[in-house]
Amino acid sequence: MSLEELHAKAAEVRKMKAEKDPMEERNRLREEARKAKAAATEEAVRIAEGKSKAPTMADACKLYATYAADRANVKASTEAWTNALIKRVILPYWSDRLVADVTRAEVKDWHRSDAMREHPSQADAALRVLSKIFNLALEEAPPWRTDNPAYKLKKQVTGAAKVRERILSQAERKALERTMRAMEAEKAEKETDPQSKKTGIDPAAAGAIRALLLSAMRLQECLTLRWDEIEWDEPTTDPESGEVQEAITGWIKKEEHKSSRRSGAKLVAITPQLGKILRAQATRAGSPWVFPSPITPEPGEELGHFIGLQKVWERIRERLTKDEAELVKAKKKKKAEALNIEDVHLHDLRRTALSVTYGDEGQTLEALAEVAGHASTVTTKKHYAHLERHKKRIAAEKIAAKMGEAMEAE
Repeated sequence: MSLEELHAKAAEVRKMKAEKDPMEERNRLREEARKAKAAATEEAVRIAEGKSKAPTMADACKLYATYAADRANVKASTEAWTNALIKRVILPYWSDRLVADVTRAEVKDWHRSDAMREHPSQADAALRVLSKIFNLALEEAPPWRTDNPAYKLKKQVTGAAKVRERILSQAERKALERTMRAMEAEKAEKETDPQSKKTGIDPAAAGAIRALLLSAMRLQECLTLRWDEIEWDEPTTDPESGEVQEAITGWIKKEEHKSSRRSGAKLVAITPQLGKILRAQATRAGSPWVFPSPITPEPGEELGHFIGLQKVWERIRERLTKDEAELVKAKKKKKAEALNIEDVHLHDLRRTALSVTYGDEGQTLEALAEVAGHASTVTTKKHYAHLERHKKRIAAEKIAAKMGEAMEAE
């Protein structure tokens, strides 16, 4: 090898030494990737640990329950209703979500979902409670989030849609009574003949529905009615037989009701018709309830009042509509005359009771408010505005009748 070739080879070796070894470069890149992966894993663990400590919606609901329980001006019934709403409507959807992660769009989608649209008033009530829950989250130290995603979202029920005007007609009331008597008879038949496929309805359920129509009480006021809340008038003596007869008139005094904090105890007059219904209710040993639950309690538990009237009501509505269809099929009734109360709610029974005599002479808005148990006539006027129109129509018809007489005389 010549001297020039040796110099060239030496230069090539120096050049290779000056450059980085490919193997070393590969190892270096691998080490950097390993460190980056370890750092990313460490960051993910840190974030996860932070989130696990972050409050969830379940924590926020517990916070609200504690807050509500500490408020002296919250009635026990209101607190129980709110807790039930949280348990049934809010927690199943939001329970595991972090308070800070909930967005306004998500709340809006939840409030407008198909499931919530089936019960719009309940959906709006749940939205109000959710907004209060977020407000409490804002007041925590440090705050659980910086805004309220439920604040001022549009309600499902607004304006005129809030007021229902469904009232049972006289024909519907008669058909309702006929249907309930038939279903009560079926219940009695079932008790004597266990093989019978007819289920019927419990007498306490039928009695509660009749009491709603006769007293205009709210649903829970009726179902939670206790015997010690009834003050019967003095018994009377039959002039012919001399027998002492129990009074079927008197007063119901409800200390706890929806507006009791503003209007005090509510007095409900017991008319002879209502008195007969109440006297006919079967008492159960140790039960204070006028309408007791048919379910036998477990040992050590107290017998509760009747619950589940909504399901019973749905069966009654379905049965009445079915019976009417059968009459049409048998050509005993025209199709146009067939009754259908599928759109009637239980609260419409109270509305019917308050509406049937309004407009008669001597009936005033103030008297209606007293019977309804409203703290103010403003509430009565809001929910029964259609009765005012009815009253105006009666007055207009009287004026027209008088003027018409004069015109006919000419």
